[in-house]
Amino acid sequence: MTLSMSRAGGLAAASVALLLSSSCDRDAAPQGAGQPEPVAAASEAPEDAQSPAADQSRAPEAREGRGAEQTTAQPPREKVAAETETLGTLPEGVGLAVGSPIPEVSARDLDGQPVRLRALTDAGPVLLIFYRGGWCPYCSFQVHDVARRTADFEALGVTPVLISVDRPQESAKLEASYALTFPVWSDASLEVHEAFGVVNVLDEAALAKLRAFGHDIEGASGQTHHSIAIPSAFVLDGGKVAFAHAEHDYKKRPSAKQLLAQLRTMGYGSE
Repeated sequence: MTLSMSRAGGLAAASVALLLSSSCDRDAAPQGAGQPEPVAAASEAPEDAQSPAADQSRAPEAREGRGAEQTTAQPPREKVAAETETLGTLPEGVGLAVGSPIPEVSARDLDGQPVRLRALTDAGPVLLIFYRGGWCPYCSFQVHDVARRTADFEALGVTPVLISVDRPQESAKLEASYALTFPVWSDASLEVHEAFGVVNVLDEAALAKLRAFGHDIEGASGQTHHSIAIPSAFVLDGGKVAFAHAEHDYKKRPSAKQLLAQLRTMGYGSE
């Protein structure tokens, strides 16, 4: 009887010691030990996960036109573009001169459908603005500037049209960001750019510089020609070029105020 009680007491003491040991082990263990590693949030993904190339692989069905990613586009980054000091001039060898016939060329709208430039100009005067791409902060500033004065252009009877080498899906992001009510066209094939003589072929140094800033030119256009627009603007009316401006310095652009004043000088909006 005495042996049984002693043996029972020993077992009880051992059980208490075991419980205390387990409790101490739990308290000493680092938080999350033995559990799966937490999955990183989307915002913690590496920057290259948001590149245009990655977007193509995730949503191939939207490559040729506006897609779901249009509605999730971040507001474009803007940098103030200085007003041009040479309004109405063209650098040597660049651009269609005033009086030139409007080329018979086509681009694509935001749905990836072909659109003829002459079909639009036949309906009325057009202000055709070539911009480098939605990735360019100076271009975004210019687009925003024109967008704020849309009603003023309409009052003069002139329709602004934006065009770049960006594929329709990328162009749609710009349209959505500024709620644009005028056409935004894609000319990834360079058909319109070449016809107007405003193609800027980037060399390796320029490409490397843009890549260093996180700009994927091939991803934006879906092409490997490494070409973008020389920033320029043309007024098209009566089957001809009525006004022409281009500038190699992409940090300088005609402001909406300058363009509106120029259009009034040319007689638009007068009774």
